[in-house]
Amino acid sequence: MRDMQQQQTPGLGRGRILIIEDNTYVREAFELTLQRTDLDAQVVTTAEEAMQVVQQQVFDIIICDYRLPGMDGIEFFTLAEPHAPNAAKVLTSAYGFDDLDTESESTPVDHFVLKPFSIHRLLLELSATPPAAPN
Repeated sequence: MRDMQQQQTPGLGRGRILIIEDNTYVREAFELTLQRTDLDAQVVTTAEEAMQVVQQQVFDIIICDYRLPGMDGIEFFTLAEPHAPNAAKVLTSAYGFDDLDTESESTPVDHFVLKPFSIHRLLLELSATPPAAPN
């Protein structure tokens, strides 16, 4: 049986994470996984709601679904960049990224992740990534 105690995620310390996900099942999976860590996570369902949050709080990691009702993930990251210049920005998608230029420096995303993925493994990979240089 797995230890359900809080687990520290190496390299992130008590990092703050914002997750933007409209799919109920994926959102609940994030919430359940993150409850077992020492990370401070906030989960919202729309990019518009997330914009209000990033204007008031600082996050180390922002994970956003690409296809959201209203504003999509790329538009969100573009608008959020001035408020969260040092956050690691992760765009997730179940549909792929063929319509995006993922190599472009103008794309305000640090990591592109296809669904399904292991939330715990994603956090471990992010903790091994050096933080972005401050602007």
